[in-house]
Amino acid sequence: MIPLPNECLFEIFTYLRAYYRCLFSCLLVNRQWCMNVVPILWSSPLSYFEDKRLIRIYLLSLNDEEQAPLIPLKIMPLNNQKPLFQYTTYTRYICCYGLIQGIVNFLNCDEYNKPCSLYEKVQVIKCSLITMFLRTSRKLEYLSIQGLINNKIMNSLTGYFYENSSVTHLNFYKNQFNFEEINALAEVLYKDTTLNSLSFNNINLGTEGIKIITNALCENKTLVSFSYRYSQLNFEEVKAFAEVLSKNTFLTSLDLRKNQLGPEAGKILANALCKNNVLTLLDLNNNKLGHEGGKVLAEAL
Repeated sequence: MIPLPNECLFEIFTYLRAYYRCLFSCLLVNRQWCMNVVPILWSSPLSYFEDKRLIRIYLLSLNDEEQAPLIPLKIMPLNNQKPLFQYTTYTRYICCYGLIQGIVNFLNCDEYNKPCSLYEKVQVIKCSLITMFLRTSRKLEYLSIQGLINNKIMNSLTGYFYENSSVTHLNFYKNQFNFEEINALAEVLYKDTTLNSLSFNNINLGTEGIKIITNALCENKTLVSFSYRYSQLNFEEVKAFAEVLSKNTFLTSLDLRKNQLGPEAGKILANALCKNNVLTLLDLNNNKLGHEGGKVLAEAL
């Protein structure tokens, strides 16, 4: 019997993407099937990030520089054998929440129960793994980063966008940025041509930081969705977002929910909406706009 070409096999296995048990079984059929199934299984490991075995494999993919912060904490796997495949080269989706849960499960093994705070270990491992993903995952499309971000992550992230970015969705959650890092992100918005969704959740960039980002948004021509949620915007910051609505002709979705805006902010945004004819979604939920603020926004729409 003539074997099917790889292109046909890959197309067939793609239809089984949601059936992980079937794909795992296909891995064991022969070498050709294995070579076609592995990229599919490892393209979106979100469902398995909480599995400590997956974290162990990722740790074995770290280079010497990425391993260095882990050595003092004695949390590297005892067996340093390299994986059979470069699994992370196939990764397209990374969500930090699941990754953190997987690291916690990994560290709760008795084998790694060393005298060091769990939080410190989790953050060190997380930063090393994200740096590794940005170094090896050339097909990455969705990236969500939660919590502490160190200089290595920021340098890797901005470098990733400048070199060969494939990321279309970038989400930050509960992070802290200094002005240098905010400027670096703004520079990405000025130059990148692939990112179409950017989100800051539960983050306070400060008035100057928001102005830096919104100035870049006014010039950006690829972003279609922007979110800044669960913060507290003052008068100047609302005006900065209103400026985006007035000038940006590509953004179709703006999410400013839960920012305690108030009625006056509603009026500012309403005036900007009168100049905008491309926005299709504006989320101002839970902002205490009141009757007056809601009325002027409704009239602007």
